[in-house]
Amino acid sequence: MTSFLSRVAVSAALVLTGVVAPAAVGQSAFAAPAADTAQGLVCTEEGYFADPSDPAKFSRCYTLGGGLQRADFTCPEGTVFDVDLPGVQCNFPWALNPDNPAYEAPLD
Repeated sequence: MTSFLSRVAVSAALVLTGVVAPAAVGQSAFAAPAADTAQGLVCTEEGYFADPSDPAKFSRCYTLGGGLQRADFTCPEGTVFDVDLPGVQCNFPWALNPDNPAYEAPLD
């Protein structure tokens, strides 16, 4: 089982090498926006939100011009969106919390 500290170290390395950008302070990856429509996610609050159909994709909802806007992102190949680590958005599947549906046990 991968320890939390080793997951943090791997994730920090992803940020330091520029593979992923850190999240803004106070952003929540846990809250859910209002709806998933034919046009995609509808933002009802600011934050980062997982794509329910693809663990490697996520959206950022932010305020611009008095309204909420959405920016979509895809994690680098071999990584998935990680809601458990504040400040880092993408992580390796084996480094996720085992309760995460995208978790994959490391190969021995």
